[in-house]
Amino acid sequence: MTAGRARALRLASAALVAGSLGCRGAGRVVRLPVPQPEWVSIAYETRPGCWLSEGDRIEWDLPPGPARRLEGGYGSALAGFPDASLEITLRRTGPRASTLRRVVLPITPDPLKWGHWSASLPGTSGASVLEVAFRADSKAPLARSLFLGEPVFSIPQRQKPRTIVLFLVDTLRADRVSGYGYSRPTTPRIDRFFREGLRAARCLPAANWTLPSHASLFTSTSVARHGVGRYGQFLPEALATVAEAVGSAGYRTLAVTGGGYVDPAFGLARGFDQYAVLAHPADDTVDRALAMLAEHPEEPVFLFVHTYQVHDYAPDEEDARELFPDLSVLGPKWKASVGAMTRAPRTDPRFAAWIRNRYDAALRSVDGAFGRLLEGLGKDGRLADTAVVFTSDHGEQLCDRSVNGDCLAWSHGSPYLYEEELLVPLEIRVPWRPGARGEIRETTTLLDVAPTLAEMAEAPVPASFEGRPLLSGAAPAGRLIATEAPPLDAFTVREGSLKLIRRNGTPQNSWIDGSPFSALVPEECFDLAKDPGETHRVPCSPEAKVRLRERADRYLASSFTGSVVVRVPPGFASNGEVVVRARGRREGPLLRTFGLASRKAVETPGSGGEVRFSDGPAPVWLAFQPADGARALELDVGGLSSLVSARGEEVSGGVRQWDRLAWSADGPLPEGASVFTTPESIGPAPVSRALPTDVVARLLALGYLRGSPVAPPHPASAGGAASADLPPGEVRIRRAD
Repeated sequence: MTAGRARALRLASAALVAGSLGCRGAGRVVRLPVPQPEWVSIAYETRPGCWLSEGDRIEWDLPPGPARRLEGGYGSALAGFPDASLEITLRRTGPRASTLRRVVLPITPDPLKWGHWSASLPGTSGASVLEVAFRADSKAPLARSLFLGEPVFSIPQRQKPRTIVLFLVDTLRADRVSGYGYSRPTTPRIDRFFREGLRAARCLPAANWTLPSHASLFTSTSVARHGVGRYGQFLPEALATVAEAVGSAGYRTLAVTGGGYVDPAFGLARGFDQYAVLAHPADDTVDRALAMLAEHPEEPVFLFVHTYQVHDYAPDEEDARELFPDLSVLGPKWKASVGAMTRAPRTDPRFAAWIRNRYDAALRSVDGAFGRLLEGLGKDGRLADTAVVFTSDHGEQLCDRSVNGDCLAWSHGSPYLYEEELLVPLEIRVPWRPGARGEIRETTTLLDVAPTLAEMAEAPVPASFEGRPLLSGAAPAGRLIATEAPPLDAFTVREGSLKLIRRNGTPQNSWIDGSPFSALVPEECFDLAKDPGETHRVPCSPEAKVRLRERADRYLASSFTGSVVVRVPPGFASNGEVVVRARGRREGPLLRTFGLASRKAVETPGSGGEVRFSDGPAPVWLAFQPADGARALELDVGGLSSLVSARGEEVSGGVRQWDRLAWSADGPLPEGASVFTTPESIGPAPVSRALPTDVVARLLALGYLRGSPVAPPHPASAGGAASADLPPGEVRIRRAD
């Protein structure tokens, strides 16, 4: 905040808090919105709030309500405030206007830790105004601003508060959990706890690495919808999050994560009151989580606990010995970091066994930490009223397959998309829903987690959520379940037991460490009912292949909101090269692509945005989104043997109406090259900004970013010249074949 004249900021909050403040039966947390909200991290804990200069005050219009406690946090970039205080005033408005309560709270801002303040306020029978003002020595430098954490009302309750825990073990594949049939006792405590719960037989993530999978988990939207990992790194603000949904039901929202790709820098802290980062083993993560819970003993709490201990293959020695009395089976230097492991040679024939044993031992350590969490909840008197969801963000390849006798893959984020990299555990236990027991046989997805958590909290499920709550019934059969490997332009869809994998089909390098991937075929089908290990590729039957391809095409098309899309399958380049140029009415359109073999295919010469690519083994998608929202575009297309609309009509050139080019829901795209338009929806917003140095350091420690750029290596946009005479709603196409 720029230093200057003190401000009075007035917010009408009655609509937001009227129902909550008037509810006398159940306890809850009611947040007061702040102007120009930001998220600030102090001591690796991020909170929402706003900056205030000396003399600034915020006012809220409040409805009638019972006695309650107002509280919040504060911090500063500098220490040493002389005579600093917060002045809390509650005034009755109307004909009988008067001051009901005024409290002056001395504060000592410290850049190394969050401060806490609270004030008890009386009940009111009529409308009132609440004011929070920041006071400090007028001689102090004006640059010494205060960060005021978002204030909350804590409403007392009569019954014990409920707790909802989302416990996520990063990189945990389902078949290494003993409750899922694994022969080693990797998870005895977890298994015991969920014997009286609900287990999903098959659960799939939306992506096969941490950041896009968490973006989908938190927003219940596909990668095609939010674009994180494919076209940008940061969560779109237009999408509702699970923390916002559960928080709207009066829950305090807390998180303790391992940082890295779950760092608040990526926008994942939105909706959380406190979001802590702790790059420590799971035991320490649990201790921090219990300490945060202890700060809110009488409030309902939603707690997200995330650990990288399995991702890091980092067991505690005591836990490792419970599985392996002879620790030599973990390999030499088994205490080395995961970054050191990624640089280790894999030529030793024992390498696969070593990493599998380290992985299992690390999971046994996490199982011990889960037990510590249950013990802590029991000591605090919360366990009997605690619901827990246990899951992961993606699986892990553990040299399950070989190519020419060598390990195909050890890690995740590959374009292969076989089941070991995808299937994750999903177990649920809800004491106040005793009927939620047994096994969910239908395939579920991590998109179902957020609406299930909202259902537990008795919160409205946001309209933007794509998943389905699992407590009130089975997930619908036959729905599209897609998993991506962004930014490698590979994904998989399935129908029943039939699975289709689509890949780029060209040699690619890992965006994690630069190592080469094997160039597998661009399309594979498997019948998982007969071949769950995906060891025998089968030809997709013609009928099923048409259905799966249409579903795959529709999934990709949902990535491109309000765009003109050109789709070019293999074999339709007339001279081996295709060139597409696009111009908007006032400025160049935003470009998104899928299937390009190289970033070098995208150029931005002065004459307009241009994409040039050669005929390849997989379909190429180009989506041009007008920047002004006028649904108007000029398109030059060259090098195609033919071009048709989504209806199969030949497009030789001329002017088409935007709506006439729309791909309707009554059939698949034609086999050949096609052009069509997509409807407006909430879609990905490519954002590029530098990450904090501590986040980059943490990603390096986790084995990422070695010699690779921080941003996903995918073209996000291409500028182009304007075509001012283009009327809204028209698409002008010129063919140069």
